[in-house]
Order: sequence, then structure tokens, then C-alpha cells
Amino acid sequence: MSEAPRHGGKLVVIATPIGNLQDISPRARMALEKADMVAAESVAHTRRLLSALGVRKPVRGFREEGKEEHAPFFIRLMKEARTVALVTDAGTPGVADPGPFLVQAAHGAGIPVEVIPGPSAALAAVMLAGFSTPFLHVMGFLPRGSRHRREFIARLGRYEGAQVLFLSPHRLDEELAELAAVAGEWPACLCKELTKQFEQAFRGTLNGVIETLPADRRGEWTLVLLAPEGNAREEKGAAAGDWRAELAALISGGLPVKGAAREIARKYRLPGQEVYLTGVKFRQGE
Repeated sequence: MSEAPRHGGKLVVIATPIGNLQDISPRARMALEKADMVAAESVAHTRRLLSALGVRKPVRGFREEGKEEHAPFFIRLMKEARTVALVTDAGTPGVADPGPFLVQAAHGAGIPVEVIPGPSAALAAVMLAGFSTPFLHVMGFLPRGSRHRREFIARLGRYEGAQVLFLSPHRLDEELAELAAVAGEWPACLCKELTKQFEQAFRGTLNGVIETLPADRRGEWTLVLLAPEGNAREEKGAAAGDWRAELAALISGGLPVKGAAREIARKYRLPGQEVYLTGVKFRQGE
């Protein structure tokens, strides 16, 4: 059996501060100092970080757009026995950023991957929320398109426990209103500017939190929702086909497909388009 290829280089995935520079770990600083190249989601942001740390290293962009095009450059460097440090704009690479693509590429090329954990907006928000639950779901950013966002939010009802979402300050009111349509009475903790000088946290039901928000929407927002305990059991029943049988019964009873789909989607918190297409297939006898 042939051995996996060995390289002198490696990929080091490094968590960096999400706001407070003092949160950089000695190990993370040392890894940045030793790296031959830094792969950064934002070149300008990372150069400012390195300058503040007194570290001089070449920085090259690795963004979601063009990640397939730029990954081979870093793989080639590592195959030439160079060390590449992977960082995101702030926090832990691999959550709502292009980091996983480069990690997978390194694994596929037989290149060692090292992880240096540290700051994470998702985990910081969970710590601040104080919700007691064994389940944690990091959902990332909501989709930009209205229809896809509504379908995404409808699926939140399928998961039990803490759910962490990153919200855009430019769409904050719109996103919170759509979330409230599904989770308005769920316990919530909305965090603003985590670890920074003007950090704030608003706690209560999501509807209550929305009512207490300040007028200033600028900054970075992280939301933690605590979903009801019955969500997972409800989804298990739905996944077993209960909702499809109920949908078929409504249509067979004379209810139009659109109306039946709307009722089932609301009851089981399912994406409306998925339910509607299932109803259409049933009506067509498929």
C-alpha cells in the first residue's frame, strides 16, 4: 500500500479577534509570525491586524468569490514546503466564510491541517445568552433573497435548542420581522458589537427584543434563539411522511392544492414551495 503524499508545508487555520485585539492568543500570534503566507478573506482587514500585532507577512485574498480559482495557488505553496495561515475577517474560519473550501483542498492534496481555536461570535453569543440546552445549531447568515430567506426561516422550526444567526445591519428590521413570524415567542438574545467597547445584549422573547432595540442599526449583530423542545419530535413525525399523507387527504377532500399546501406548510413549519410541488404531484397522480 502506498503512503499518502508528505509535504513540508501545512495549512494553519487560525481564529482571530472579533473586536477586541487582546483576545488574540499567544499561539495564534506565534503561528502568524511563522507562516510564509496569510490567506485572508479581507486583505485590508488582515493587514491592519498584522500591523497591530507587529507581524510582517505577505497577505493574499481568499474570498467566496473566486475561491476555486485561488485555492490552487495556496496548495502549490504548501506543496513547496511553505506554511499558509488561513484567517477570516474576524473570528473562527469555517463558519459562514470560504475557509472550508481551502481546508478540503488541503486534505485532498494530502497536506497537513492544523487548527488554532479562539474567538467566535457564535460561541460568544451563546455564552452571553445563557440558554441551557444540549443542542446548538450555527445557522450562519440568512439568505438575501426574500423567498429563499422565508423558506430558510420556516425550517428553523425543525430544530430543537439554541440557534445562532448572523444578521445584516442593512436588513436588520426586515430580517427580524420575518424571524418573528416563526419565532416571535421564543426566548432570544440579540447581541450587538460583541467584545467591542459598546457591546450590548437584548434578552427576552424575540418580539420583546424587537420592541427594545435602539434606533442605531449600525454594527455587527448576532442572534441566539431558543427553539421549543417539541421541534425535533415534530420534525421527526413530518419526516416520516405524516404531512404528505395529511396533504393528500386535504386535496382528496376537495381543497385546492395552493390552499392545502399553505395550511400544511404553516402547521409543520415547512417551506411553502416544497409542500406546493408535492401537492401538484399528488394531484397529477405521480
